[in-house]
Amino acid sequence: TLPGETVKIQLLNEEGLISTVSVVKIGQDGNETGEEVTLSQGDANNKWSFEMPAQNVKIKAVYQAAHTISLNVTGTNGMKDPPTITVTGATQSGDVAYTAAANSTITITPEEVDGYSVEVTVTQTPATGGPEETVSASEVSGTWSFTLPENNVRVSIAYTPISTYSINGLL
Repeated sequence: TLPGETVKIQLLNEEGLISTVSVVKIGQDGNETGEEVTLSQGDANNKWSFEMPAQNVKIKAVYQAAHTISLNVTGTNGMKDPPTITVTGATQSGDVAYTAAANSTITITPEEVDGYSVEVTVTQTPATGGPEETVSASEVSGTWSFTLPENNVRVSIAYTPISTYSINGLL
């Protein structure tokens, strides 16, 4: 392939696995330079593409176990429209389910709804069974982030009405 031409890659879809691909430039000494080539975002058919640089490249395909992230949204009764929940770092695999590889950074951004507070809790059930365990998730400006463990997780998003009271005549 000549420099500047588009190179297309398609990885095989393997059940229960998530695939990622990277392209690294090769130096004149035959070793990886550590410089990655920019890839197009992989699509649903696992197709990727990149522009061939002026040097050789190494294409790396990695398959990892897919872990499920299930969303459980509560407290939305009485809302005109259900809130939008944005998930990044994972691939949507159902209405309220996503998949990603272990150690992926996952972010959850629930839509803010006037008159409601929102709380997000992430739990995992160990593959060996046993009780659910809380997964540490940090919140910054209404977005929760966590590192996906080696187990499936459930993300519980609870909307709670904010009670307001007015007291007349008191300072």
